Amino acid sequence: KATMPVVDFKFDETAKPVIQAAQIMKAASSGDLPPDVASTFIAAITNMMKIEEVTDLKDQLAEIKQMLGVSGV
Repeated sequence: KATMPVVDFKFDETAKPVIQAAQIMKAASSGDLPPDVASTFIAAITNMMKIEEVTDLKDQLAEIKQMLGVSGV
């Protein structure tokens, strides 16, 4: 089974996603990160953002339902 290589590059896991993506692109452009690994990392960031968005929307909808007294919360 193929695995991704271990890489070491500057990455701030507390930074905003746009900054993280820029860090990944910089690492790829400088040769510190293979392009396919960079693409995988950026896709992972994108997926995490989608998960966060859906979670936030679900929480907001539940809060609105509770305010309106709608059952099924």
